[in-house]
Amino acid sequence: MRSRPLTPVTGLRSTLIRARSRAFGDVYLGLAWSEAGLVGLTFPEVSKASVAAHLRKTWPTARIIDLPAAPAKVRSAAAKLGRYLAGETVSLDAIALDLSGAPGFHRRVYEAARAIPRGRTRSYGELASLLGTPGAARAIGQAMARNPIPIIVPCHRVLASGARIGGFSAPGGLESKQALLRMEGYREPGPLSFPRGVDAVAEVSARCPKLAAVIHEVGPFRPERALEGSPYEGLFRSILYQQLNGRAAATIFGRVKDRFGGEIPTPRRVLAAEEGTFRATGVSRNKWLSIRDLAQKTVDGAVPDLRSLRRMSDEEIIARLTPIRGVGRWTVEMLLIFRLKRPDVWPVDDYAVRAALGRLYGMKETPKVGDVRGLGDKWRPFRSVASWYLWRSLELDARA
Repeated sequence: MRSRPLTPVTGLRSTLIRARSRAFGDVYLGLAWSEAGLVGLTFPEVSKASVAAHLRKTWPTARIIDLPAAPAKVRSAAAKLGRYLAGETVSLDAIALDLSGAPGFHRRVYEAARAIPRGRTRSYGELASLLGTPGAARAIGQAMARNPIPIIVPCHRVLASGARIGGFSAPGGLESKQALLRMEGYREPGPLSFPRGVDAVAEVSARCPKLAAVIHEVGPFRPERALEGSPYEGLFRSILYQQLNGRAAATIFGRVKDRFGGEIPTPRRVLAAEEGTFRATGVSRNKWLSIRDLAQKTVDGAVPDLRSLRRMSDEEIIARLTPIRGVGRWTVEMLLIFRLKRPDVWPVDDYAVRAALGRLYGMKETPKVGDVRGLGDKWRPFRSVASWYLWRSLELDARA
C-alpha cells in the first residue's frame, strides 16, 4: 500500500529491508520511525529504487540509514516482517507504532484493525459498529486507504459487505490482498445449505410416515427469513425476546431501539449507558446484565464475527457463545438454524419441539429432554428441517 503523508512527526529516520516473500517473491520494504515507534511502512515492491523514492517522497525529513545502524526495536520489527512475509505464523502485535500523525478517528480504525486475528476478517460495517459509529463504513474505507503502516495494521483483513474482497490501493491491487489472505490461512467458508440436488424435505418425509403426513398438510419448506445483522445483534435480540410473548418482546425491543436512534445499540454504546436507560424501556435487571455481558464479550473479541462463525462447527459455536450470561444452548441453536441456516440442528431444549413430538407419537405427557435426544437421529443430517415441521404441526393443531 502506498502510504500517504500524515501530520508531520519530528525526529524521523527510515531504512530499507529486503525479504523473500511467499506471496510476492524477492521484495523490498521501507520503514520509517520516530522515537515512539514505526510511523510508516511501504508495501512490498520488487524495485529497491521505487521503495527508496517512496520513502523520500512520503517522509522527506526522514534520513535513510542502513538497517544495522537502526535501533534494536526497528531491527526486531524488520526481522518479524521478514518472517511474516516468508509465511511463518509470527505475531506483529508487539511492534510499537506511532500513529500520532493520523487523525483521531483513523487511529481508532487502525487499532480496531490490528485486533483482527490472523486468518480472520471483518467487514467495514462490522468495524464501524465495533467503534460505535454505525453507518460509517465509507469513512472506515477512507481511513484504510490512508493506512500508513500496511500489513502491521492489516487493512487486507477488512472486506466489503457480503464478504466481497473490496478495494485495495496497494501495488498489485486485489491480487495482493488475496495473496496476503491466502498466506495467512484465510479460506472462504463452504456452503452451509443442503447439498446441491438433495431434496431434504423428501428425505425427512421418507423416514417417518407420521411426520410425512404433517409435511403434506403444511406444504413447502419455507423457513423464516434469516435474521439480519451481526451475531451480536442477533444475540441482543434473542436475549430481549426470552420468556416473553412475541408482542410484548417486540414492544420492548422497539422501545430500546427508539432510545438509540432507531437501531440496536452498539456494544460500546451499551457499555456507556446507564442501567436506568434500559430499565425505562421495560428491560428487566437480569436481561440488562446479560446485554452488558454480551456487549463486553463482543468488545473483548469473545463473540466471533459472522464470517468466523461460518467456519466453525455447530458445537464449536455453542461452546463459544454459551459462556455469555443469558445465552443458553437453545438461544445459540436458534442462531444456527435461522441465521446461519445450519441443516442439522436438533433443539431438544425447545419445549415446542418436545410437545410436537409428544403429539406426533401419541404420548400422554410432553417428553423430557433426555427422552427425545435420540428421536431425531432418523432425520440426520436434516434435523433442522424436521424441527421446522414439528413447530408448524403445533400451528395446525391450534387451527383445528
